[in-house]
Amino acid sequence: DPNDPATFEGSRPRDDSDELRQAYEARYRDLLTLRRQHLVPRLPGTRCLGASAIGAAAVIASWRLGDGALLTIAANFGASAVTLPPLHAPALHESRRDVGAALQRGQLPGQATCVLLEPAH
Repeated sequence: DPNDPATFEGSRPRDDSDELRQAYEARYRDLLTLRRQHLVPRLPGTRCLGASAIGAAAVIASWRLGDGALLTIAANFGASAVTLPPLHAPALHESRRDVGAALQRGQLPGQATCVLLEPAH
């Protein structure tokens, strides 16, 4: 339940080490920079193309951005890889280095997310 305070508390990182906190902050800064640079300017006129489950704990969603570019997000919250049609758009963000290459082979590894941004043609 997203409105249950226990859900919020359960999602918070438990390691209070400076190193881990700095790593989280750097990651969020990088993601916000990607959003500001690559997505925000293209948002006017964006329309959703759809979303679907591609596994028991995996989803893929796509949007046509205002400038005609195609944004796709594939996320697998499960432990096992899922199969999907190969995706060849450039990776804007990978939760780890191998995810974009795996998507080109038609696999989304477990515990992985990839944001793809295909420029307008």
